[in-house]
Amino acid sequence: MVNESLDTLHRLDAKGYAIAGYSGATFAALVSVAAFAKNIGPGTIWPIALILAALAALIAAAFSLTAIKFRPVDWFSPNEWLKGDCLDDPSFLRRYHILCMYGVQQSQRDRAFDKIHKVKWAVRALVASGFLLCISVAAPFFL
Repeated sequence: MVNESLDTLHRLDAKGYAIAGYSGATFAALVSVAAFAKNIGPGTIWPIALILAALAALIAAAFSLTAIKFRPVDWFSPNEWLKGDCLDDPSFLRRYHILCMYGVQQSQRDRAFDKIHKVKWAVRALVASGFLLCISVAAPFFL
């Protein structure tokens, strides 16, 4: 039960790292497009799309980095796991352990929901950045 919650947090961290990397690569592509596109004639669409795409890439990176930021979660303390009041009765100790595991799992679930929310927004911003990157690359050639 607790290990599954930890695996979920680890998978979300991996997705956050991947999105941060893709955001950096998108931002680098936008910088290279800006260097290439300044030699192209005047236009109003591609510079705006380029700036918006760069902002979206930075927003995606910010969301993904806040998703992978370390936040403390509740964990078992020795005082909870070996509570003196519960050591006399094995069934009561077992129920108390289950209650402790439930509290740890709920804490990790809350962190996972927070990470999921931030990773979703990072993906949305990265998709918007990619779409605007395509517009900024294609617009000078078609307009």
